[in-house]
Amino acid sequence: MGQNTLYIKELIKKDLLDRLTADERIILDAIRRQYDQEEYDDMEVEVLSALEESLPLGPLDDWHPDMDKIIKRGRAIERRTRNTRWTKYTAAAVALLVLTATALNWLEWTALDLDFEWRNRNLLQQASKKDIPFGESSCLLYAGDSTWIEINRESKGKITQVGNLLISRAEDGVLHISQAVAEAQEAPKIAQIYLYTKPRQQCVVQLHNGARLRINAQTYLEYPIMQSADTASIRVTGEAYVEVYNKSNKEMLHIGINKGKILTKQASFYIRSNADESKIMLRNGIATLYAENKNKGLRLSQRGDFGAITKLLSAQESTSVDTLLLARNQDIEQAKQWTHKVRKYDDMPLTAFMHEMSRWEGFTIKNWDCIPKDKPITIAIPYTGGMDLIWAAIRERGVPLYQKNTLISFCAEDIDQDTKLAIAPDN
Repeated sequence: MGQNTLYIKELIKKDLLDRLTADERIILDAIRRQYDQEEYDDMEVEVLSALEESLPLGPLDDWHPDMDKIIKRGRAIERRTRNTRWTKYTAAAVALLVLTATALNWLEWTALDLDFEWRNRNLLQQASKKDIPFGESSCLLYAGDSTWIEINRESKGKITQVGNLLISRAEDGVLHISQAVAEAQEAPKIAQIYLYTKPRQQCVVQLHNGARLRINAQTYLEYPIMQSADTASIRVTGEAYVEVYNKSNKEMLHIGINKGKILTKQASFYIRSNADESKIMLRNGIATLYAENKNKGLRLSQRGDFGAITKLLSAQESTSVDTLLLARNQDIEQAKQWTHKVRKYDDMPLTAFMHEMSRWEGFTIKNWDCIPKDKPITIAIPYTGGMDLIWAAIRERGVPLYQKNTLISFCAEDIDQDTKLAIAPDN
């Protein structure tokens, strides 16, 4: 376009920080009209991603970011997407939740709170429907020999082979696990391989039958070496977005999760499976959620269907038993914000926000019960890292916290030791 790219990005940054002069605004508006929208969006995303490097370190007493300005930029990037709102449960689902009101805390998404008030508010539109590029895909692979293999952007072609499983990284960054003729007659010494993502890592994996998963930070994927040709059986501990496309009638994917499993022929969905929760939200297709040792499953067939395996008190036995719960019309696009290059949150409960950020950034919350319940967060966060923006957003809500290295506490006894509003991490 004949424009100086560095100069344009500097203008965009000044616009975000509300430092544009009147003349510079006229220039930037003229430049914007000369660019293809997607090209201009990419520049804005790059500036957002680099923004944290220009923010002041240490206590942010003299810096008051214009969060509305950043939000407006996100809205400009995603203006082609439609507004999404939380819709109310169907009458049957509401009745179920009322009957089990004492168990509502078990229904909280770590990244998506099912609180009635939040469900009925306007949700922030996605900053962009662009996901983190496949080329950024990285993880650790355990394939025996007591060592983990680092897979990153520089990894290309064959990584290793275990039995008849060939692990390779394609040019686009997708990690392929395919079946091949075993290289040796000796049987593998391990029954499964493992993939693990560290903080700030995501890994896009294509299984031997074509199913594809994007696993989020701090997630394990177990992949048994012995597999049938058509069906993949795996286990996920953590968070993943799954896409299965299949023209046959066979169950194409079996996913083991805590306290249960998920079976599907063709679907795309979000899952979270940790020691204290197993949850699924459907985007399209059909998937069935089963609790452990139960023959009857919960069938998810409509966009926004949400299923959970949680413990409820049994009236007959006065003990907690694993129970399947269903809710309708949830916002799958908000649930998968973590897949995006820029994640945007509008009035997100602080607890849910800290769950999502702690998984990605790798910090630890000392006591979740100390987090205020009435301080929702509105912010745009680039996937490349935004700790300064996280602290600034919390600070703007007037929420004190104590931070030491990777430990975060919202508890009064810790804050009293060092009475500061949210501060940037130590370097």
